[in-house]
Amino acid sequence: MKIQYILGTIILAFLIISCDPVGNSIASQEESAQETNLVQTFENLNLKKGDKIVIWGVFSAIFYKNDKPPIYSLDYNLSLDDESVSYNSLIMFKKENHIINSSSKVDYRDKIVIDSHSTTTEEEEFKDWTFEQEIITIEIPKDGNYIFDYKILMESNPSKLSFPKVGLIIRKL
Repeated sequence: MKIQYILGTIILAFLIISCDPVGNSIASQEESAQETNLVQTFENLNLKKGDKIVIWGVFSAIFYKNDKPPIYSLDYNLSLDDESVSYNSLIMFKKENHIINSSSKVDYRDKIVIDSHSTTTEEEEFKDWTFEQEIITIEIPKDGNYIFDYKILMESNPSKLSFPKVGLIIRKL
C-alpha cells in the first residue's frame, strides 16, 4: 500500500512538472513599434478540432519608471480554407494581469535642464521592461492548416518610449 502511494505521488508530480501551463509556442514574431501598421501572417498552423490556442502579446521598451506601457490594439483574423473562423479587434497591455516572463531593470540617466539663469544636471530614472501578456484563447472548430493574419496598432502612448517592440506568440495548450 505504501509503495503504491509513493509511486502514485511520483507519477503525479512528474505529470504536473512536465505540463506547460501556458502551452507550447507554435508561432511568434516581434517587431519594432514603427513596423506594426503592417499586416503580418502566421501560415500553416496545423491544428486539430478541440485544440485551444492562446494569443500572447509581447512588449519590450525603455521608458520613464512611473510611466505605463502604451495601449495597442490587435486586429486579427484566423482562417481555414479562405473562410474566417475567428476575428476580432482587442486591446493589448491595458491592464497588468495575466503577465508572464516579465523582467525589468531600473537605470539612471543624466538629464540636462536649462533655464534662463543656469544649467543643471538631474538624474532621471528609467525602466527597461519586457513581458508577455495573455490576450485571448481560441478553440479550434475543425482539423486543418490555419492562417492567422494580424495587425497591431498603437492606440495611446502615455509615456516617452525608447526602442519599443511589440509582437505576438501563439501557444497551443
